[in-house]
Amino acid sequence: MAQLNSSVKPRPAARAAFTIIELIVVILIIILIAAILLPALGGARNAAKKTATQNLIQQLLAGVGSFEQDNRRLPGYFTPTEMGNIEQFSGAGSGRGMSSMENVMLDLAGGIIPKSTGTSGGGGPPDATTAPENLAERVGPMREIAQRVDVDTARIGVSFNGFAPYFVPDNKFYQPQFSHGSDRQAQNSAPPHSDMSTKPRNQLPDVIDAFGTPILAWVMDETATQPIVNETDFARLNSGPADGSGSTRARFYWNSNSAFLTATAVGTKYVNMPAESMIGGGTGAAVSDAQRISTMNGLLGNPGYPDDRTSSMATIRPTAARGRFVVHAAGVDGVFLGLKDRGAKLAVGSGTARSLPFGLNFKSKSGADLLDSKGQPTSIDVLDDFDDMVISGGN
Repeated sequence: MAQLNSSVKPRPAARAAFTIIELIVVILIIILIAAILLPALGGARNAAKKTATQNLIQQLLAGVGSFEQDNRRLPGYFTPTEMGNIEQFSGAGSGRGMSSMENVMLDLAGGIIPKSTGTSGGGGPPDATTAPENLAERVGPMREIAQRVDVDTARIGVSFNGFAPYFVPDNKFYQPQFSHGSDRQAQNSAPPHSDMSTKPRNQLPDVIDAFGTPILAWVMDETATQPIVNETDFARLNSGPADGSGSTRARFYWNSNSAFLTATAVGTKYVNMPAESMIGGGTGAAVSDAQRISTMNGLLGNPGYPDDRTSSMATIRPTAARGRFVVHAAGVDGVFLGLKDRGAKLAVGSGTARSLPFGLNFKSKSGADLLDSKGQPTSIDVLDDFDDMVISGGN
């Protein structure tokens, strides 16, 4: 009988391929893991950007403090009254539109150049050492040429003629804001603050947050000394005519930041501020002038200093501001006090026409007192339900 060859091994069975059901299960598991991890990663990125923005603001406020200590005033080449004048905004696209932060940075980072003798350009032509491609000419909130200045953008942040910068952000946080097409304004104003994308060196840079949105500076007008009886004693749209005739004073002026609050493509998210912000204005604004002023009271009024919290919600007024110098970053959504934020849903009004009066720190929009767990009157900060970062200095 033939013997079996023990050296011959049986052929292994062929490995079965994945079935369709198994592939679907694997794909679903991958999708589930991605759905769990991606929001967490996005949240971590946003948290890191928020921290970077807060650090940037603290550096800015340190520069503000050093400048004030040296000069006995807050930074800003032009006064708050000048920055709030009526020529800053007199219709979409027709105002001067210099941002308050641009004005502040003229003092903190420098760049203003002297005039030679002559009669043009507010005292004469620019210094001959300024290269034309670096010249931001006739900068200022007033249309009168003699009341404006020239800036050498190459000298911004550079020590010269005894000037030492107080604060110069990293380039990624200090960028000009350009328009994005004829109907999409990143900075709504007249040159040299408007669309200069073909001449970037002639454009004043703006301080931007880690999310790519310009940061606002609200600087108190300390010439306003009247008691705060009405909301317009604390905040107004403007400070009156540029020549000072018939000027009306308030602690803060919306016009000082109208360059961005009227623009329709702000920051890297191209936010339409008139349509999406509780303080947006100009063409297509979702809120009225009166609502905007009321919201500025809630934004800039110090919730620790009401005049009479026992009065009606609509008539409670702030007796002090959050600070003489308030820095306002829009946060993750890129909108200043966004109409889609939870805080806006708790505000007074209906639809998108909502306002944030100062009294909401102490009473509900129906007028009832806010109470703590023991039933005692308490207060909140109306900004807590927004993703904005509002940090004060100059106290």
